[in-house]
Amino acid sequence: MKYSHIIWDFDGTICNTWDGVFQSIQQVSRIHHLPTKDEDIAAAIHSGETLEVALQNLFKIDNAEIIADLIKTYRSHYVAHQGELQSLFPGILKVLKICHEKGITSVICSNKGTQAVHDALAQFEIQDFFRLVIGYEPGLPHKPSKEVFTQLIQPVMNDIPLEQILVIGDTAKDMIFAQNCGIDGCWASYGFGRKDDSMHPKYILEESSDILMVL
Repeated sequence: MKYSHIIWDFDGTICNTWDGVFQSIQQVSRIHHLPTKDEDIAAAIHSGETLEVALQNLFKIDNAEIIADLIKTYRSHYVAHQGELQSLFPGILKVLKICHEKGITSVICSNKGTQAVHDALAQFEIQDFFRLVIGYEPGLPHKPSKEVFTQLIQPVMNDIPLEQILVIGDTAKDMIFAQNCGIDGCWASYGFGRKDDSMHPKYILEESSDILMVL
């Protein structure tokens, strides 16, 4: 077994949250009278940014109080509808079970809000597959910063050699994070991200089950 530890992204890698995220941003646009194009919303999701940064970039707003209000609207809609608008990617449950059976330690590192990640894990009853869940929290480092790994993940990995760790994610942020940490990156091309020149994945997954060939 080449990799003993996997750092998973969540949205676009484990869970298909596209409709929930897209419709929640549309709700922000409607409620706050901030017209935007569907393709611009899609680009914001493709970026893999935190919600705060994605909304700042999408609506060209720098005011922290306004952004906080937009986030409140977004989360209210998302929480109300996430159960019906998100699903696990095909085959991912089997992959997680096999990794668990092989004794591979799985960690989630997401730029999605921590509570939203925990809610989804509970919805699909997959929380027991993960030793650690890291989501976005204001004031803490987030992907692609190396400090997410050195400060929040590495301390619980008991000095595991970097070559035994694999990062799996769907956006450039995930692959840059892997590069910053000196860890092999595995691009989930079936997810939300779009390939660009900043990405240098060691592996490319066409579907979730492809990870079993890597391990």
